[in-house]
Amino acid sequence: MKKSTQPIKHLPSTLMEYRQNALSSMNIPQTSMKICTKPVKTLPCTSIDVTSTIDNSEEVSCNETTPKKRRFSEPRFVSEITSPDVKTPRRAKRAIQLAQATIRQKTKKIRALQESNRYLKKKIESLKDVIVHLRKNNVVSDDK
Repeated sequence: MKKSTQPIKHLPSTLMEYRQNALSSMNIPQTSMKICTKPVKTLPCTSIDVTSTIDNSEEVSCNETTPKKRRFSEPRFVSEITSPDVKTPRRAKRAIQLAQATIRQKTKKIRALQESNRYLKKKIESLKDVIVHLRKNNVVSDDK
């Protein structure tokens, strides 16, 4: 086997070094930017805000935010299910059961509403029939 003679690239050890390398590859002068100086081992920047000023220089600020912690250990709603909730078979089973229970509840609610809707439509039709019958027998006038 032939050994590779290419040198191993130096990996940036800090976030600042990584960004400086990225800036130099994009041909952007480093003097016009403020760079986060946090090491990579701590929480990295989750969002970068770039704002332009009048003299066309850019200002970069690092907004570090930690993800919101859920109040309960297990999701209570289908919309709360995230990828960590399905990492193990037991958690995945619980997430599926939650989704199925939610679907059953919604289906039951839809059926009840459809039944109520049908009942009310029948009631309207029967009342219309009564009005037509009363008008036909001249019990009620045609004034509205």
